[in-house]
Amino acid sequence: MLVQDDRLTAIRASFPKEVLFAEKDWLLSPDAFPIEKKFLTELEQLGHRLFVFQRACNQLYQLSVKGKQPEWVARYLDAGKPKELIEFSRRKEIRDDLPRVIRPDLILTDDGYIIAEIDSVPGGIGLTGWLNQTYSKFDSHVIGGPEGMLGGFESVLPNGGDVVISQEAATYRPEMEWVAAKLNQRSDPHLNPLPEGEEDAKRQVRVSSDASRAVMR
Repeated sequence: MLVQDDRLTAIRASFPKEVLFAEKDWLLSPDAFPIEKKFLTELEQLGHRLFVFQRACNQLYQLSVKGKQPEWVARYLDAGKPKELIEFSRRKEIRDDLPRVIRPDLILTDDGYIIAEIDSVPGGIGLTGWLNQTYSKFDSHVIGGPEGMLGGFESVLPNGGDVVISQEAATYRPEMEWVAAKLNQRSDPHLNPLPEGEEDAKRQVRVSSDASRAVMR
């Protein structure tokens, strides 16, 4: 077992050269953050519960649009959005679609936890994936193990695809490039990263700024 100073040295040495978040510094711990088994059980149940909540919210909005629920619900949610975006979101073929990523912001308190925000931007997946891989070298009980986050994100794009990052989400680009590289290596262990701008037909996941594709905001 590595002593604390050795762990910190190993963690620093494990940071990708491309970093994980643009323009961020880190305060490191030699140990993974510990949580109680009861809290872990709640976390494991939280994803399904938030999915049901989001589905109910979407249904409430759609019923409000149809006049079957109070009209202020749709008016409030549509406020500030361009007409074209509202019309697009109400199209029959996509109006029941829900985010493939649910990312709640949890704040721990003395009495448990609260949810400050429910987001669907997949920011943090690369960072958490790297943390899991790094701390799993010291601790076999890290939740999700070394591949949990990568496996979860891979299930969102089982056949590969493009991760398109807007300028607004540019801070997340380094970590998503890390995720893409790791997933490509999982599908082909002999695949080496290519210089920026070059493409390889074998790649399954690509990071792009092409706004004509699905955008991560």
